[in-house]
Amino acid sequence: ELVKAKRKFNPFLKILGIGTGFPDLIIFKPNGNGYEIVGVEVKVNGWLDKDEKEKCRLLIDKKIFGKILIAKRGTKRGETEFIDFKEKYG
Repeated sequence: ELVKAKRKFNPFLKILGIGTGFPDLIIFKPNGNGYEIVGVEVKVNGWLDKDEKEKCRLLIDKKIFGKILIAKRGTKRGETEFIDFKEKYG
């Protein structure tokens, strides 16, 4: 079931968290007649937990995203590596 991400209010810091959805970023990549929609989940170490893996599989199976990339920290400073979810987790 797909549920819209709600904004979260932290009463102690008096801030409203906007980026509380999954995946972290959405890319609209033009291809021919339309767009390819790619989801990007950002993880420092590149590993997804069980719930995130299930969410990724659901989003790909329902054809909401063409592919999901996992962004992780690279070996050099300021470098980012992208891993395809299907290649890593099947």
